[in-house]
Amino acid sequence: MKRSGRISPLLVLGILCLLLLVPLFCASKKGAQTVAAEFMEALGRGDVNKLADLGAIHGTTEEQRRALWQKTIERSKHYLFTWRITDAQELDPKTAAVRLQIRRDLQLRRGQDEMKYELPLTKDEKGDWKVDVGSMDRGIYPALPRG
Repeated sequence: MKRSGRISPLLVLGILCLLLLVPLFCASKKGAQTVAAEFMEALGRGDVNKLADLGAIHGTTEEQRRALWQKTIERSKHYLFTWRITDAQELDPKTAAVRLQIRRDLQLRRGQDEMKYELPLTKDEKGDWKVDVGSMDRGIYPALPRG
């Protein structure tokens, strides 16, 4: 059966849904768990720029944070660890906690058990999640910047 000149209503509905959903995905902000994962990846790679962007150290500019992270990475260049996120929880609209399990000092202690930590996050004035470096447990990574 030929249907020349007619468009399927399902095709029109599909295109409309696509046009409505694409801007929603593009405009959505990163969640606390995503920011925590990006922060830990940057920490593992030693990415100073990403750490300065994702970490909140109160009373510092981004340039100051970058310098603090550069010192931290230099002091800890031989520190190896693995991590995994086990849970993420928003405590209130401006704070969150992401639970991690970290296996530390891999080059020194083979077969060490994973240790449990919490990574505190806060929202900045723009509404973006940032890792609160000043509140981080110092056992997560050596020579963390002080805030």
